[in-house]
Amino acid sequence: MGRGLNLKELKADFHLDNWKHPYINERKCLGSMETLNFPCADPTLLASSHTKCGCGSAHSFTTLRLLHYPPIPPEREIKPGQLRCGEHVDYGSITLLFQDRLHSEGLQVKRSDGRYLDVAYNGDAVLVNLGALMQWWTADVYLATPHRVLLPEETKKCFVRQSIAFFVHPDSDVVIECLDGSNKYPPCTAGEDTTMRLKRSYNTAV
Repeated sequence: MGRGLNLKELKADFHLDNWKHPYINERKCLGSMETLNFPCADPTLLASSHTKCGCGSAHSFTTLRLLHYPPIPPEREIKPGQLRCGEHVDYGSITLLFQDRLHSEGLQVKRSDGRYLDVAYNGDAVLVNLGALMQWWTADVYLATPHRVLLPEETKKCFVRQSIAFFVHPDSDVVIECLDGSNKYPPCTAGEDTTMRLKRSYNTAV
């Protein structure tokens, strides 16, 4: 009888926070955000708040991560409720997710009614998730997207899942405060907020 496998998450990743890429950059991400009709009187706020992407975590927590979810050994007994990645929201402004046509199964996003929706590979489409700081900025006008990654079916345990996630964050020294003046969330710098969330998630110093 195989040992039960009961881990918090079943994935590995490699991330870059100090890089430059001609096709994935802050300008393309800002173009995605401009479609949101950002509720702000200053049309330059988004651009001026994301000027240090790819300059290292001392300046911005923007990160490009290569996500690999390994296959499950067939002799392993999976504990009830085990996920490849538990439900969470991303920390920053937006996330651009690029899925692999052959290894995309398992991603689900949570609808406003609480039900989960499978997100399958769709050609060259890029999935855009809103992050916690976007929700903070807009005082819940735009909500962060809860999502998770399920384990494959028993017959597909040998399948891997691979994706590339571009986590876009405001510059670390940018003060995030509710744009409607409601102070629904207290003002905080983007760097302070992300550091707090990382410590809470991984119980470690950043």
